[in-house]
Amino acid sequence: MFDDDRDSLDIDTQVCGDVAQLKMRGVLDKTSAPRLISTIHDHAHPPVRRIDLDCDGVDLLDSAGVRALIVGRNEASRAGIDFGVVDQSRAVSRVLDRVGLSGLLIRQIS
Repeated sequence: MFDDDRDSLDIDTQVCGDVAQLKMRGVLDKTSAPRLISTIHDHAHPPVRRIDLDCDGVDLLDSAGVRALIVGRNEASRAGIDFGVVDQSRAVSRVLDRVGLSGLLIRQIS
């Protein structure tokens, strides 16, 4: 069990075929980041081939949250799983742009 406020970040997970969809709402910070990393870890293996993160409901993203996204991406990549943020709030978009990670973490859907 993580030492965090369970109300700070809600993570709804749905696996459809080979795609794991993680929809987040709340604050992705130092208290909730370990739970996101754990959730990604739980899904970064076959039959999952892609992990989509919906961050549209994330109100705040701090450096620990950014680190969690990078750690999750790296773990998925090592397992041969495509990983990306498919939707993001203004707060998430702004932080990822400022730290130069939009191109690495945000997946453009056509």
